[in-house]
Amino acid sequence: PFTTTPKPTLEDNMSAVKRLINRSVMKSWSYSPINLIHYNRYKFSTTQNNGNDMITIKFLTQDGEEVETKSKVGSTLLDICLDNELDVEGACGGECCCSTCHVYLPKDLFDSLEAPDEDELDMLDLAIAVKDTSRLGCQIKIDKSFQGRTINLPQEVVNNLPE
Repeated sequence: PFTTTPKPTLEDNMSAVKRLINRSVMKSWSYSPINLIHYNRYKFSTTQNNGNDMITIKFLTQDGEEVETKSKVGSTLLDICLDNELDVEGACGGECCCSTCHVYLPKDLFDSLEAPDEDELDMLDLAIAVKDTSRLGCQIKIDKSFQGRTINLPQEVVNNLPE
């Protein structure tokens, strides 16, 4: 006879994600005394840094509020939005598999960046209210050219990932 397995719950899925993350971190972590001594120096945020490679980026939210953020060069716009608790979902975790981190860049900044690849263009085709300067935040790593710039967040996004 056939048996059916119960559908995984949200808790099961979150537990699996945590196990995956912990394994990935544990494989790359070396338990040397030096690492243990310096462990508390590092924060597990993608945008926190005390060095000189921090820049200021402003975000214009869906409510018209301007939020100023400090960000590390090399971070993605999605990471910055998530770290600053902006209303950006990033449903796929930054894997370019959805359009929930859709943002609008200033025209001159958009023109200065490398063109989006085919995967990003495919995901942008699924986004709502795409403009000429639309990009996915997960695909944009910031550099010094983002200093003082304002990134606009769209009024709404659509999540096309299966539930």
